[in-house]
Amino acid sequence: MASMREVARQAGVSVGIVSRVFNQDPTLKITMATRQRVLGAAQSLGYRHRPRGQQKAASSGKAKPMYIAVITSYERRHEVSDPYFLALRNGLDEGAQALRIHLDYLFTLHSPNKQWDALVRYDAVILIGTFADKLLNTISTYNKHLVVIDDNRELPDYDVVCNDFAFQTRHLLDHLYQLGHRKIAFIGVQNPLYDANGAVSEWITDVRQQAYEDWMQQKGLHQPAYSEILATWEIQAVITGGQRLMTLPTPPTAIITSSDPIAIILYNMLHENGWQIPEQVSVVSFDDIEYSRFLIPSLTTIHPATTTMGKMALRLLLEQINDKRTPGITVEVTSQLIERQSVQKLN
Repeated sequence: MASMREVARQAGVSVGIVSRVFNQDPTLKITMATRQRVLGAAQSLGYRHRPRGQQKAASSGKAKPMYIAVITSYERRHEVSDPYFLALRNGLDEGAQALRIHLDYLFTLHSPNKQWDALVRYDAVILIGTFADKLLNTISTYNKHLVVIDDNRELPDYDVVCNDFAFQTRHLLDHLYQLGHRKIAFIGVQNPLYDANGAVSEWITDVRQQAYEDWMQQKGLHQPAYSEILATWEIQAVITGGQRLMTLPTPPTAIITSSDPIAIILYNMLHENGWQIPEQVSVVSFDDIEYSRFLIPSLTTIHPATTTMGKMALRLLLEQINDKRTPGITVEVTSQLIERQSVQKLN
């Protein structure tokens, strides 16, 4: 591995400046161009700066652990309460413990203070969520060992671990079709792509929505009125969308929601307005959060293998680092349909 002295020579600065850049010395006053020159030199030379604690472990002769930074695009409230995110994090933590990998959850894109320079000190970086292309490119200049989790876009320059929700949407539709349903609606939201400041740079179509529309078109069943794409996950938006569907001249006999939290809000709205599940309308969803099996009736939903997704991300990073493999692999992890009582066969 390259030395700090080699980085300083290529960047045209002193070793002291390089050291202070990597240790994020708040008193260091250099231009952004100089800072970027140091980081660029480190990247091109393959230099990895280790904090003092890591250096001590290495010098003692012990097997040095791997240090991986984790950045998410979720808002803080989702990080601490969203069951889907928590399951992803549990998978990462379990895998890291087994592999003697140390994970540092550095920040979310919505955090006020984000120290991008810190990424050069880590062996690799895990990104959870949907990051704009420009931001992905920027992050890769700090650290080339990246893996993206929970992004279903085609990203040929990066390793990606995602779920198979497009396939599972078609699976749900086939299941409903076999039970006699033809008037099938969908409630979901578009996916945001976030920039470095945590702002939405653009909105993209969710793979579940796209799979739903493609399947309905192929079956000759597509009706624009049956597709409710919400502008927000907020409760009132779900209630309004559900009411609009159920008061159509020909209401749907089945509704697919893109997440269990949406389905829970829909349940409440349907019950309060006197609509019976599944006698009048069947409901199916995604996520299989713990509460979904306690709904009345219990919710039929797709169970994503989030724990496996986290562990697979770590395996891909180990391949990049140990086998010198160039990123560009997408792993689609298989989910499972959990059949419960919220779906009824039509006569």
